Amino acid sequence: PSLRRPKPCRYFYQPQAEHLEPKLLLAVLAADNSAHTTTDTFAAETTKVEQTTLLLTPTSSDSVTWGMGLTDPGQPSAWDITGMPLGEFHSRLNFVKRATVDPLLAPGNPDFWHAHDFFVNPSIDENSTLTSLMAAGDSAAAPASNRSVYWVPSLFDQTTGRYVDPLDSSIAYYSVQKPLEPSKIVAMPPGLSIIAGNAMPSARQPTEYVFWNYIGTTTQYDHIPQGDEWQDLPLQAVVMFPQFWNGESLTGSNFKDHMAYDRGGDGGPSSHPFLLPELQLQIHYGRIPRDANLALSSDVMTADQPDYAPGWSMHADFIHTPWPERDADGNLYDGFERRVNDSLRWPTVAGTDGNAARPNPMGLDQPFTPVPIDLNPVLPGSGEQLPPPSTPPADQPTEPPVSTPTMGPMPRVPGSPATPLPPRLRLPPESPAPVPNGPELQLAWPTPEVVMLTGVEVGIYGTVTDSDGVAEIRLALKHESGSYLRPDGSFGGLAWHTGQIVAADGHWRLVIAPPVPGAYTLTVVATDTTGATRSTETSFGVIGEPLITPPVEPPPVEPPPVEPPPVEPPPVEPPPVEPPPV
Repeated sequence: PSLRRPKPCRYFYQPQAEHLEPKLLLAVLAADNSAHTTTDTFAAETTKVEQTTLLLTPTSSDSVTWGMGLTDPGQPSAWDITGMPLGEFHSRLNFVKRATVDPLLAPGNPDFWHAHDFFVNPSIDENSTLTSLMAAGDSAAAPASNRSVYWVPSLFDQTTGRYVDPLDSSIAYYSVQKPLEPSKIVAMPPGLSIIAGNAMPSARQPTEYVFWNYIGTTTQYDHIPQGDEWQDLPLQAVVMFPQFWNGESLTGSNFKDHMAYDRGGDGGPSSHPFLLPELQLQIHYGRIPRDANLALSSDVMTADQPDYAPGWSMHADFIHTPWPERDADGNLYDGFERRVNDSLRWPTVAGTDGNAARPNPMGLDQPFTPVPIDLNPVLPGSGEQLPPPSTPPADQPTEPPVSTPTMGPMPRVPGSPATPLPPRLRLPPESPAPVPNGPELQLAWPTPEVVMLTGVEVGIYGTVTDSDGVAEIRLALKHESGSYLRPDGSFGGLAWHTGQIVAADGHWRLVIAPPVPGAYTLTVVATDTTGATRSTETSFGVIGEPLITPPVEPPPVEPPPVEPPPVEPPPVEPPPVEPPPV
């Protein structure tokens, strides 16, 4: 096989021996670089996506060219200035909390459908915004100025019935490597939000982007090592984030499609022309006992897939914030962008403080190029001219900005949609009426407080008792217009979705991606083998841009005019009868 370009030389932090041990990670592909295809459903359309194009959005391969982020022919390169083969700095991440929240996919919802482990910013919760993250103060990470937040699904040991806490030695690496050109890196905007990896895969994820391995070894697994794969070494999960950005959005429509991976020596795609620092997360779990039976909290949603293996749903979320630091004169600057300037655009290998950790082969001194914090930058894809990234203005701010930028798609109101939801709607008589003694049915999520985003896949889920005796689980999703969201993604008359029981304990789920904002009513009906049914109902909201033509609300049905009651004529009294004359 041909050898793909090496990944950056990584430094695995060993808490016992205060030094950084270099480990080179290599990935090998088949010589023909054969393409693998899969089907990606976006809105109501099905699009073929070539995995070799490394795009996270359904884009026609005919309209995409490659070569973004490469050194222009005949132009000087930053690599030639420093003589270094790699530009890199890192932050040591501390584990701060475990919670069933996801401020990106489920803002305002304290009962997300799986638990997450959060790193660095202790203020993170279901209502977090860029403003609240910046107000959290210094963190216990290294550097303490890092206020970004990173999270992954929680790791659970089914043998002990306990979660496995990640170690505070976990690391976030930010890097650039050849053949990408360091001088083309654009500023990473505050509030940039990215999801890497797949929480609900239907096949094994490529180990080029998500893998498990034992620290000190080079074998990469697309699952948690099992059986004879076990080693008495520290276990880690590694997630590579895409580094090419469309420059137009902080979130995209689903926290993925605004980003794309590079294609080896071909650079990035023309659909995502802006080069960012490459983020690699290494989540350290330490030594795991041989008898441990590990799984991720997100695994349960796809445990029914034929190719399932524990840990295959590893993914990571990330929200970027500036790193507030002060120079020797007390001036406030963005420590993250200073590191990008002096470790990536001027490539060298730096430590957590941003200072060079290796002598420069050209005998050069590392520069110090701070830039001010800007919470509302001009996005490069907007068409407006940007200031040079390494040129600070004459007057640097001395106090943190007081503006209130918004994180995520507009409108964004944590905890509730832009307008209050209408009262819960009732389904018409087409729904089966509940029959006593039907299956005991629980709907865990969503709840009426949940606000989803258009185009983002979420899992509706709950439990039933005696799953072997359940014949079917059906779900109806009624939009505020009166139309129903059908299984094919269209709107119309009532059409039932089928829920899948995915675990022996009766855990069931249905994955949806609402294409239209508004208020929805959800009815779930479970039927057992005798025909007895039981139902439950809830409501939820959806915000975001419509991805298909919104359903039209039918005109109200005017009641027929009420006829006035007939007026009865007054009774006619008979004329008096005179007695006959005597």
